[in-house]
Amino acid sequence: MRLKTLRKSIGLTLLLGCILLTGCGGEGAPPETTPEQTTSPPVSIETIEYTFTVDSAFTSPEETTAPEGQEEPILSNILTGLPLAEGDEGTRRPVAVVINNIKRALPQSGISQADVIFEIEAEETITRLIAVFSDPSQVGKIGTVRSTRSAFVNVCAGLDAFMVHAGGSPQSYTDMKQLSVSNIDGIYDGITFYRDQNRMKNAGYEHSMYTTGQRLAKKLDALAKAGKRMGLASGYKAPFAFFETDTAPANGQKCVKVTTMYGSYHPRFSYQESTGLYLRYEYGAAHMDEDTKTQLAFKNVVVLSVTSSRIPGDTAMRRQFNDVGKGTGIYATNGVVVPIQWSKASATAPLVLMDASGEILKLNPGKTFISYVNGTEKFKTE
Repeated sequence: MRLKTLRKSIGLTLLLGCILLTGCGGEGAPPETTPEQTTSPPVSIETIEYTFTVDSAFTSPEETTAPEGQEEPILSNILTGLPLAEGDEGTRRPVAVVINNIKRALPQSGISQADVIFEIEAEETITRLIAVFSDPSQVGKIGTVRSTRSAFVNVCAGLDAFMVHAGGSPQSYTDMKQLSVSNIDGIYDGITFYRDQNRMKNAGYEHSMYTTGQRLAKKLDALAKAGKRMGLASGYKAPFAFFETDTAPANGQKCVKVTTMYGSYHPRFSYQESTGLYLRYEYGAAHMDEDTKTQLAFKNVVVLSVTSSRIPGDTAMRRQFNDVGKGTGIYATNGVVVPIQWSKASATAPLVLMDASGEILKLNPGKTFISYVNGTEKFKTE
């Protein structure tokens, strides 16, 4: 397995401030009601500014590879950096599930067992989660599952992941086909997915679709027998680099809280020194997994400034993202925060995280939460 480093010359000054469901028209499913906005009053949050300079003369370290014709062995989970279980070669493609995240759909199930979670706006300031599992087979109930969007497709393409969803925007279906993203769609699969009758009654039809780790495993087995590739692509670039041991980033500022802002919805992460993890809160309460009865906790919190705008003429208020290119962000771990950069060379290329000087960013081994925030919105660290 080859991990390729970047070689760039960068000269800049960075300024940082601290979905059977339904979806959208044209998705081949009953129309989806527009998710409700929260009505809590806006929170006045002070912006913290970071100013730092990148050395324009920097170059990346030399790329290291295995001898020609050989693949470097995978010794750890490519999503967490943690040791692989005995007998696990770490070569399976990840599975990414689009999870409903509006208040009415809470609590969610299975998400505490994801290795990486992305939070990205689906329409207007309503977000969805992309829960990425290296192996979901041992996870119980997972959901609720919602429809996908183009930005979610790009995330999955960069990870070489199977996308699990229920419907999607017209553009996302086009993108999945053009980018050859493998997907498992609840709109067309009544075996892998099911609707929870209690959720249908209390939360609504569109907030009731689930799958399970066992159902996904059976589906993947069937796809494998049909010839679908299960292993990571040849030349796959691992999405993250990790420290070998727990490490505090150099020159970091104290950070016991990270808050991201999507309109009046302000999820946050609170650092617990006793565990070295950031606990997640949303809608004014601990963000819980209904199945495991545990609060979401992460070793790494990454916030990326990725500008977005409403798709012209889209009555569902879906958004388009400038997620191919480069930008800035922050990385919080072990109670400290540092400014970072990100880049994505194409829709199918992996997301690359770099430190302020342009070197590949190393994360601490463990679970990671990645938030995309609009470049015009604020996030805060304390």
